[in-house]
Amino acid sequence: MMGLRRSAACSVLVLALTAWLATAFAEVGPRQTLAANLAAGKPTVLIVSRTPTRADLRSEAYADWASYLNDFAEEHRRDFQFVKIKPAELKAIFAEHTPIKEPFATVFFRNAQTAVYYDGMIHDRSTYGAAASFLSGSETVPPGLSPALKSFRFRLPRS
Repeated sequence: MMGLRRSAACSVLVLALTAWLATAFAEVGPRQTLAANLAAGKPTVLIVSRTPTRADLRSEAYADWASYLNDFAEEHRRDFQFVKIKPAELKAIFAEHTPIKEPFATVFFRNAQTAVYYDGMIHDRSTYGAAASFLSGSETVPPGLSPALKSFRFRLPRS
């Protein structure tokens, strides 16, 4: 019973984050938002998330992921920009193929040249801590950052 309440609460938090992101970027698409953030030197967290299925909403793994993500977003809302997209939108954002294979992933962009990613749901607060250090510039070598985070090579299409 406790797990079901927790799952429902986490789902509400993800929906709230999604609504906030949608209103914040209603007139601008994710590609333009990401490009503008990077051009302005704003570290950006790109959240890749499919529409949750019924199974996702009942899953403890999904509830944990949503909870950790929402905690991270709440803690760093002033430090980093957050953009949410569906997996199918990756092709429209990047000029080249991305290494992301999972329906849930997170890409942490420090600037227009440097990013790391996690392909899947992050279930470890220390991974978010490592990502925050990376985004704030405290950590300079992505491979030593966290075994879970991998270097993300990217190129945005020219507008």
